[in-house]
Amino acid sequence: MKLFQGRLNRRSCITGLIIFWILEFVATVPTYIILYSQHFSEFGDLSKIEAIKLLASQFSIFSTTGIIFYILTIIVLFLSLGVYVRRLHDLGKSGTLAILVILDFLVTRGFAEWTLYSGFKADMSIVWVSQIPGLFSALVGIFVLYVIIQKGEDMPNKYGEVPPEKSSLRNILLAK
Repeated sequence: MKLFQGRLNRRSCITGLIIFWILEFVATVPTYIILYSQHFSEFGDLSKIEAIKLLASQFSIFSTTGIIFYILTIIVLFLSLGVYVRRLHDLGKSGTLAILVILDFLVTRGFAEWTLYSGFKADMSIVWVSQIPGLFSALVGIFVLYVIIQKGEDMPNKYGEVPPEKSSLRNILLAK
């Protein structure tokens, strides 16, 4: 698949990721607004924590809204993964390292689903468990910053020719 082949320079990587983040934001904000408006009357009688739990349950994989949210998120995640893989290729590294981005999504969202539906109540003896997804996300964030900031190789490598300074939007998003 061309989405995962070739190289992408820093500038194009940043442009692509910004576009994907905007797309995800634009795709999910209406979902939040619809959910909030549907449950607005219930919020008056709920504590802040109960209101957050109510909204969070609507974004569960087990709800219609959650399924729509996850489909949009997975599409953006998949396209972003292509950008990360091509950026790693520009650094001369294997694109399989980009799996860390997917693992971050699965760990943080999986933990959120587990705490929501398991009735998990953290007492002081196990409160550290709730910090694991955040720590993992921080480590993946450092990795992503490295991928974005590090200068690519100046000569052709096994993944392709040196990428042009300016790439077309189509090349950035879809590797065409």
